[in-house]
This record gives sequence, structure tokens and C-alpha cells, in this order.
Amino acid sequence: MWVFAVVVDIMFVVGTIVPLAFYQRWGGRVPAWMLAWCCWTGGVLLTLRGLSGLLDTSLRGAGLMCNGLTGLTYEQELGEARPSAYTLWSGSAIDMYFTLGGVLFLIASIVYRRARHGDVPVEAR
Repeated sequence: MWVFAVVVDIMFVVGTIVPLAFYQRWGGRVPAWMLAWCCWTGGVLLTLRGLSGLLDTSLRGAGLMCNGLTGLTYEQELGEARPSAYTLWSGSAIDMYFTLGGVLFLIASIVYRRARHGDVPVEAR
């Protein structure tokens, strides 16, 4: 369990530093491929995590899969057999937050790539 916590902590730190490195002067010292790789990886992971959570909640809510994508019941997942609407909506809001973060990372990586290759006008850099 502690390995998972350490990996998540490292991803959090990298996810905080990478967007700053795109637009700060000190970011020029970091290899461009490394920044792009971290941004794409983070964007894909966040988007997949958010969309899978939304799909899981949607399948459960529609009654198509009682145990969702994970195969767990609400009681196993949330600790209560009949979660409140607040619990379900707040979980969906968190999933949307992950999805939005992933999409923003992917957009940032595309803009960074275009700026590095000269596809963006100088005024926009």
C-alpha cells in the first residue's frame, strides 16, 4: 500500500511541476521530450481515470450493470448499500474533475509541441 502512496505522491509533484516548466524560464533546462512525455502520460491517465469513473457510475445508474465496471457493489466500494444522491453526485464531480484535468494536460502538450515546432505565431508564445 505504501508503494501506491509513494507513486501517487510522485505523480502529484510531477503533475504540478510540468505545466509550470512549459511557461517558466527554468523549464528550458528540462529536455523537451521529457516534458512532453510527462504531459501526455498524465493527460491520458487522468482522462482514462475520469472517464472510467463516469462510465462506471452511468452503467450503475442506468441499471445496465449492477456492479459497474469494477465488479464491486456500492457497499463494497462506498461502504453503504444505498448511497445518498450527494455521495453519487460528488463522486461524479470528482470524476469530471479528473477528466477535465486530463483534457487540459493534453491540450497543454499540443500547444507546447506547436510552440516548439514554430506552428504558433510569436505573439501567442
